[in-house]
Amino acid sequence: MLILKIDDYRIKALEFKDTYKQNILDARDEKQEELGIFYELLSNNFIDKLLLYTPKQQYKLISIISKKYPILEDRNSEEYKAFRYIFIEKGYEQIDKKEFYNQLDIKSCVYCNRNYIFNLNENGHIKGQIDHFYDKASYPYLAISFYNLIPSCAGCNKVKGSYNTYENSSVSPYMREESKIFDVEIDSIYNLKYKIQDDDLLKKLFIEEIYNDGHKDILNDMYNKFYQEETKEHFELLKREFQNLGIVDSEIYRYLTCGYFDKEDFHKRTFSKLIKDITQELGI
Repeated sequence: MLILKIDDYRIKALEFKDTYKQNILDARDEKQEELGIFYELLSNNFIDKLLLYTPKQQYKLISIISKKYPILEDRNSEEYKAFRYIFIEKGYEQIDKKEFYNQLDIKSCVYCNRNYIFNLNENGHIKGQIDHFYDKASYPYLAISFYNLIPSCAGCNKVKGSYNTYENSSVSPYMREESKIFDVEIDSIYNLKYKIQDDDLLKKLFIEEIYNDGHKDILNDMYNKFYQEETKEHFELLKREFQNLGIVDSEIYRYLTCGYFDKEDFHKRTFSKLIKDITQELGI
């Protein structure tokens, strides 16, 4: 899973809020009768904040609402239907998905980092999808909160579905700390495999199984290049020659591994997070 930094997207989040806030206010006024007591709670000031809530604030809001307003968990209630209309039908479903992707400029799926998501299909529609970290069916009031919208591939979005990240205390990409996700298990050169760190969401997405079934060749290539004695010395010599030419380490790393070195750049090329973890594991 890639790491997203809230500070990197503050300006874009403000622009997003300014674009879609009026939609929410208009829909709120339209549903005043059905909202009942919630109409006053959905003030202009609160909507301003809600669209910019961080995952930590979103988690706290879910906790408060589930205790104080259980009616919003009843999907047959008029209040829930009103919230769905306001935040999903007149909110999320009105987002210009292509423009959203252009603003974020994230090239690969945040969850798996194995599929590109920026390119268009033959009809001009973006290939990627937008996942709601806190799913919109359970928490419609977060359906258009900027930091709840995660660029993802169709596969991850479908598998994750309505998985309840709140109840499972999952950690949003915006709240993650830099850490290894992939470990490497080496029984022999014929039995190399990935092992995922204990992470409920990545397990739900079957990342370990997908990588071991379909992408073990990356691990084999890295092992053969950098870990075996007969090739390790060659690449260490090549690295020193590049350094002597004044080429910076991050560029040398990308040339040798075909992955990006800095976490901020992982999204630019698929499997960069995996490659970084492997190189750390193999001591490269």
